[in-house]
Amino acid sequence: MTFAGGTGEPTGELRDLGGPLSVQGKVVLTAQPGYDLSGYVTPRPSAVPALIHAIEFLGTPDAQGRRRFALSGSY
Repeated sequence: MTFAGGTGEPTGELRDLGGPLSVQGKVVLTAQPGYDLSGYVTPRPSAVPALIHAIEFLGTPDAQGRRRFALSGSY
């Protein structure tokens, strides 16, 4: 995760560094204090069938094979 800095709510870019899943997304640290995390996960060719099955709860993949995820909360 990298944060660019600047004004406003801190926003970080999320990306994986390899492995069986491709992950891209962002997290916004909100003023409440809280967070909003969202992005996409895509199995890579090296992903085992059990892992591919495990992410099916995220819904139907889009045309690129990505499944959207989102999570919000407070801390």
